[in-house]
Amino acid sequence: SWPMDLIRASQALPAYEDWTGFSGINRDGELVYVEEGAQFAVTMLNEPLFQRVALFEASRRFPTLESLLPQRPEHARKCAGCSGTGRIDFGNSDEALDVNVADCVRCFCGGLGWIL
Repeated sequence: SWPMDLIRASQALPAYEDWTGFSGINRDGELVYVEEGAQFAVTMLNEPLFQRVALFEASRRFPTLESLLPQRPEHARKCAGCSGTGRIDFGNSDEALDVNVADCVRCFCGGLGWIL
């Protein structure tokens, strides 16, 4: 849903949108955050949670990128926030907005269902 001119200028494949921009993958395979605005900014995505969310969302949108998902290490444990499902249970969808909140909010595990 982001303007194509922003995507072209940033040269990043959008993975996860938020209020001020999107996380994505640039041509070098690096995870970046593209902030929208008159003078958009592209910065490296260094926060591990946001990296996991970006990789998870990229693999959902573009199944050929699924190989980029981190593999679960032996010492990882099931995420308590989502009980290992990768989705937070908020109950029923908000019928007034016709939105399922769980489709818009990511768990601390980034959607993977496990944490280190």
